[in-house]
Amino acid sequence: PFQAVNAVSEFNQRAYELFAQPLVQAMSNEASAQVLRELHPLRMQNWAFSSLNPWLSWLAPAADAARSNRQAVDADHPLRKAEKLGAELMSASLDYYRALRDAATEAGFFGVYANMFALYNDVDDSGAKHVAPVVDGRELPEVEAALATMHEGGYTEALARVAFLLTRSDEPLPLSRLEMRQELQADYADYLPDMPMHEWRRVRGTQEVIVRHEPEEAVASLPTLLAEPNARARLLGLLDKLMADRRVLGRAPTAAQKSMLARIRSVLKEKTPRRRPTLVRARA
Repeated sequence: PFQAVNAVSEFNQRAYELFAQPLVQAMSNEASAQVLRELHPLRMQNWAFSSLNPWLSWLAPAADAARSNRQAVDADHPLRKAEKLGAELMSASLDYYRALRDAATEAGFFGVYANMFALYNDVDDSGAKHVAPVVDGRELPEVEAALATMHEGGYTEALARVAFLLTRSDEPLPLSRLEMRQELQADYADYLPDMPMHEWRRVRGTQEVIVRHEPEEAVASLPTLLAEPNARARLLGLLDKLMADRRVLGRAPTAAQKSMLARIRSVLKEKTPRRRPTLVRARA
């Protein structure tokens, strides 16, 4: 399917450069570009619900008044219980929405581009069917680049790798819940890496590629990433806490997860090996 995506993308790019780009360049200026930037959905969703919006000018004074007159209630107070229940319902609703959205997006992607990919498998005049060649994932430059960095990194890379090693039903350990749920952020603040979200996603993607293509070596090379004893203790402490926290897992860990955790513990108790030099594979 991604070959079809690439073909469509190249076609659209050529069509834009040929027909639309000259018109856009002729009509554009700095003022219009600034307006488009400010009206971008990702920016608009921030300033539209802030004091910059005239219809929400009352929001800042109301927030200050509530903050100055806030009075705490007991943990067993009915209002406190209702607040906690409402927060849990909202969090569960957002998780449910995200799962449905991702499933619908994935189904739509394969519904469109997987069918287009079938166009590559055509039949010639003689009746012979030409099947698109199957590409070995290891030969892709992205996979080669990821595998070349298997022994490079530190606590952050080890954390992302272990999350995929402890996968369940093809779903990695849901570290994203620690980043999005406020009550979990406070409990796990000492264990999560302090880095921009886009960089954290890049690290997770690289480690997923490593685990999927070299699972055995991914486990064996963990001591290289966690050369410092404090880093090992930090990661193992996080795993112990996660495996006992139903708020993150949703249910008890499986036998496979327990077995993998025991294996990770055993590997990390071994003597730290020397870092291997980065291997650059020669391509034909």
